[in-house]
Amino acid sequence: MLEGLALDWFRWRQRNHLLDSWADFVTNFKLRFDPFNYVDSFRLLSKVQQIKTVLENLHAFEKILVNVPAVDETNLQSLFHAGLKPHLQHEIMLQKPTSLSSSFALARELEAKHAAWATSIQPRVPPRHGPWVFGKTASPPLATTLLPTLAGIPDNNANPTHPIRRLTYAEKREWDAKGLCYNCDEKWVKGHRCGRFLFLLEDDEMDESLPPEESDNIVMTADVSSLNSMVGVMP
Repeated sequence: MLEGLALDWFRWRQRNHLLDSWADFVTNFKLRFDPFNYVDSFRLLSKVQQIKTVLENLHAFEKILVNVPAVDETNLQSLFHAGLKPHLQHEIMLQKPTSLSSSFALARELEAKHAAWATSIQPRVPPRHGPWVFGKTASPPLATTLLPTLAGIPDNNANPTHPIRRLTYAEKREWDAKGLCYNCDEKWVKGHRCGRFLFLLEDDEMDESLPPEESDNIVMTADVSSLNSMVGVMP
């Protein structure tokens, strides 16, 4: 049923006897109102490409196909196959459908098959908290690299483990007189080495009667090399 501009156009042609036959009416009507009348619909079919699903591609193909004049069905099949995605093109050509309708149905079936296959081979998502071992989350391996120690550096603040001997000033003078070693109570001679280590603390009490020069000559005669080795000093 015509209405609006189409109805006005029909009445004008009818009153002026410009409609000779039905074929003449259809031809002139298309020239006036059909937007595809000046479009090469066959060329548009060749440009229809599948972007998402086969069904969407099929709808676009059929929308243009309505305006295509009589064309061999084999050529229409070729145009439809060329617009499908590559993996569907290959399989549908192997199946060799005999009609355009068969091509439409086969393309949808192949798409469903590929979708099911892609879902079945999707990699499994690893667990969030790492691999599970006997129902527990496996702990990450501990680092085996140890930091270098400072064993070779002496600690001056460490408490001494050697015995400490406290000598009074009188004892010190007595040992000097006897020629004894301050550390081991043995006779001290040049080159003497003690069999043990002692820390010597001298009493602060000084004999004021001792002459200054004698006080200046008092020296510590212990095995200094042994003490040096204790604090890491090379002789």
